Amino acid sequence: MFNNSATQGTASPQGLVFHKYAYALAFADLPLPQGVEYAARAYDDEDVGMSIRMVTQYTINNDSEPTRADVLYGPASLYRQLAIRING
Repeated sequence: MFNNSATQGTASPQGLVFHKYAYALAFADLPLPQGVEYAARAYDDEDVGMSIRMVTQYTINNDSEPTRADVLYGPASLYRQLAIRING
């Protein structure tokens, strides 16, 4: 069994090296609701692949017509083998 008690509890610097295609910002398409005045989705397929949902609905309580824009996104690992963590 390997036991190196001299290095236990010590902190060492760590680094992360990765290729620009290892990780990406990923977007998901949100569902378009039914029964609203206006519902549409806008795409940017060329650069980022961004998807934005726009919904407009009349609100009878305050006599207004709000429009909202929603985006669902998060980090994604495309090629994990193109990234490495360096200790020491």
